[in-house]
Amino acid sequence: MRFKGLDLNLMVALDHLLTERNVSRAADKLFLSQSATSGALARLREFFGDDLLVPVGRKMTLTPRAQELAVAIRAALMQIETTIIEQPRLDLSTARRSLRVITSDYVGIAFFARVVQSIQAEAPGISFTFVTPSSDATRQIARGQVDLAVMPERFLAPDHPSHLLFADGYAVIVDAQNARVGEALDLETFMALPQVSVQLIDGPPSYETALADRFGNSRVIDVLATNFSSVPFFVLGTQRAAIVHQRLAQIVCAMMPLRMYPPPMPLPELRIALQWHQLADGDPLLRHVRTRILEIAAAEGL
Repeated sequence: MRFKGLDLNLMVALDHLLTERNVSRAADKLFLSQSATSGALARLREFFGDDLLVPVGRKMTLTPRAQELAVAIRAALMQIETTIIEQPRLDLSTARRSLRVITSDYVGIAFFARVVQSIQAEAPGISFTFVTPSSDATRQIARGQVDLAVMPERFLAPDHPSHLLFADGYAVIVDAQNARVGEALDLETFMALPQVSVQLIDGPPSYETALADRFGNSRVIDVLATNFSSVPFFVLGTQRAAIVHQRLAQIVCAMMPLRMYPPPMPLPELRIALQWHQLADGDPLLRHVRTRILEIAAAEGL
């Protein structure tokens, strides 16, 4: 089908080509052969009078025209999906959908596990896939590659709606049998203990940045974890200490022989927010899921 000379079937191909920046990967997403996808790219180049994708070293890079088109094409396809393809009537008992959510393991443990339980109790056909936060998170939101993001406010995409869910502080956890720590934990004792730290894919969390700014390399870090949920296990049965989110500390200390203390230094408050693409405002299922998330946060006094 053509619209003003443009084959509309090529719009989906263009979206995948500009997203993947690789003909072979785009072909896989389109379920087409590589030669057919290359042919689609050739026709798109002819129509727009632009190379769209150009080789730079071993990679393909978007031309300025392609960068403009990428945003417009994704928005147009999302508009079609949310206003035409998606059914406006919502029946939770029969709804079938897989939702992609950007969030950390900490948020999953401290909050989102209860969200999943609540939503699946009323809509058993809804499944969830969790995506690890990265520097690409705002782009994934903007391109509609995820349905929701539950992340610190400072990482949210500026052009899409969001809502604060909760604020959290921090706590220090140690093994319950750690004789080096008494009824209270002062800064001198904390600094003398070996510690567990966290290094995420795209850098340290905010509290680790604050600690590094204040103490430099004077802390003795002998375990560097890649996620929050493994930290308590590196503390258990050792002389180590670790700073973790307060809500996570409360959960693990109720399940494991650990003790928690207030941090002996000021740390920045963490504000966790819910975000979604602006074009998903009219999606009945996502609107219901967002409402349930906010209700659960409010009911728990978060």
